Amino acid sequence: MPMRRASEFASWIDSDKIIPLDRHLMDAAKVSEALLGKDWKSVAERFNLDFNLLKYAAFLHDIGKVRFYRIANYAEVRPSELMNFYKISKGEDFLPFWFHEILSALYVQCMENVDLLNYHNSGIYAILKLSVLFHHFGMKNRYKLKNMFRNGIIEINKFFKLNEKNEIYRYVLDFKDRIIYREMVPLEDLIEEMDLVLASSGFPWKVGSCNVVKALEHLKLALAKYHREMLYPSTFALLGFLSIADSLVASIERGGRWEPSKYVGRIADELGVSYEDLRSLLQG
Repeated sequence: MPMRRASEFASWIDSDKIIPLDRHLMDAAKVSEALLGKDWKSVAERFNLDFNLLKYAAFLHDIGKVRFYRIANYAEVRPSELMNFYKISKGEDFLPFWFHEILSALYVQCMENVDLLNYHNSGIYAILKLSVLFHHFGMKNRYKLKNMFRNGIIEINKFFKLNEKNEIYRYVLDFKDRIIYREMVPLEDLIEEMDLVLASSGFPWKVGSCNVVKALEHLKLALAKYHREMLYPSTFALLGFLSIADSLVASIERGGRWEPSKYVGRIADELGVSYEDLRSLLQG
């Protein structure tokens, strides 16, 4: 795999700006620990969960986004100035991060395979995988509670079918030549790139190598049996806190001023925080 830098991967791209993936993961982890930590601690104790689990989930929830875009030769150029940007962003070939959470959950599966977090198959990995996989739970056109496990398996099967050669394509945004082009990436290389981004974000472990096809099969089998296990209360507790952290951070990163959605606005009101509070936290 060619040498990559963590800054080459994006959490968000629009016409005006790019949000680096490592920054988003670091910000989400910081909000999880500093802003939500007190409330999460009481919930974690209630369900006998590791307090660090929310921080780990925040680091891992979007790591699958390495699959979509890579930034090359970054310069002070708006993405909209790249050749074919609007054609791609409005067309069928656009990769709007749909179901990036499958690859994020895949990384957690790779972690479980070697017990990277030293949880000794206690069911904690299952809770972590589910919270990462469904961190957009409730959004329009996403998983519904009744069918979410079945839909998760369907999407993994679809991923298998689309990537039979064990590689994927992603877009490279070349700011020097102001063009966008495709590159093919072996799935195993994605794991190394995830390690790279996570290390830059402050996550203290790395998988190193992983049999991706086998890990995806394990993830699919796990989903098939999770609905029979009593993981719902603890999973949705972690999932709720993770969704709050992700939504708060994304609202600040993507907007030049405090213009939260109604959902995010309600969260901010309940927490008693303002845009300035959050910006200070993330800059600290």
